[in-house]
Amino acid sequence: MNELKVGLFAGAIAVALGASPAMSQAGVNSVQCVIVATVHSQAGNENQKKVAVLAEAFYLGRLTGSTEQLQAEFARQVKTITSQNNGEIMNQCARAMNSKIEEVKGIQQALARAQKR
Repeated sequence: MNELKVGLFAGAIAVALGASPAMSQAGVNSVQCVIVATVHSQAGNENQKKVAVLAEAFYLGRLTGSTEQLQAEFARQVKTITSQNNGEIMNQCARAMNSKIEEVKGIQQALARAQKR
């Protein structure tokens, strides 16, 4: 699948950064999110592209560990993504990312209120 080759390219970038796989607390796989976000960042309408670019950066930032671990995880995860499920995976990744953004905004607002006291 041509789209998945794009995901592997993103994986190569992540490998160059020395990253490794990680499951987020929301139950989404960060490697899967990087793969599908890379694909979605190159297709769809402008709003979808923006979300995908943000998700790609967000999930790349969550990867840690050795190059070997990441290579193995990308190889495993790319096999699980199909043209039938990549949209739902992207939706799950975007929801989890947005949830974390809202959580951080809440923390920032609470800190700002506490400083005003």
